[in-house]
Amino acid sequence: MLNLIGLPVFIVTLTLMIFRKELKDFLLAFNRIVVVFAVLSLFFWFFGSLLGILKPSGTVVNAWSGGNIVNSYYHLYYETQRISIMGFTFIRNSAFFTEGPMWNLIISLAFIIELFLLEELSKWRLVVILLTAATIFSTTGIYVIGIGFLAHVLLVRKSRFRFLSLLATPALVYALTRVIEDKAASNSATIRMDDYVAGFNAWRNRLITGWGFSGLGSIEYYMNGAIRPNYGYSNSFFVVLAQGGILQGIVQFAPFMALFAPGASTNRTKCAISLYFILMLTTIFYNTMLFNVIAATAYAALINKITLNH
Repeated sequence: MLNLIGLPVFIVTLTLMIFRKELKDFLLAFNRIVVVFAVLSLFFWFFGSLLGILKPSGTVVNAWSGGNIVNSYYHLYYETQRISIMGFTFIRNSAFFTEGPMWNLIISLAFIIELFLLEELSKWRLVVILLTAATIFSTTGIYVIGIGFLAHVLLVRKSRFRFLSLLATPALVYALTRVIEDKAASNSATIRMDDYVAGFNAWRNRLITGWGFSGLGSIEYYMNGAIRPNYGYSNSFFVVLAQGGILQGIVQFAPFMALFAPGASTNRTKCAISLYFILMLTTIFYNTMLFNVIAATAYAALINKITLNH
């Protein structure tokens, strides 16, 4: 229901912002806010979670994770998850979110905006974003950042180090991914693949119209319960298709596809869209205001492009 009501409102609002040359200011404001919270999360993660110099101010119940008691640092930072890497256990930086992947989504979006959508790149903001991403310990974040830098060097920025970057970036991404994926016995990759299979099967059985707002329930029906501890889902792409079929897919994805047409957008915009689709395929945030704002931004950019051409 949120998508039906929110998307048209956001499209109109963001289109007006583009016409008034305010969209860049909107994106810049978003990144500045994210960086403020990123600095706070790094402070509490380093001096609290890592070094133990700062002590938690209290505890809260994390209903999202089934009622676990987690440490709170003045309700600005929570210790929600731990991860074991090469025999060492670390607390993931999840800021004030209920789990690391949610914070990683925001940080990844800020990275995409900073590198591809803002007129001037701020090295200070970029460094903060990268440091925060490193403390989240997310393979999705590594992929997005690695592919983003590679695309920036090859397609956007003309550099004499392009060939070196072409070799070094994939190697670095692979190495970091292996380190994180070699954490204490986990079948997360198997579960993620099962998510894709279950989502595709749910969509395939109602290809055009989907299952309606019970779409997530239909995906759960096709999940392999023998390999997973719960029925949590990990991507937004197939939720869109399972709930609304091809019709809803057209509504949500058409502006992004149109911006990929020859001459419809710059290489920077195409790179940003590609990285966003990676996030959709690896993170569940459909039916949120953020999902609507991003889709509406694509519509607004497309409307502005069509208007300028006429």
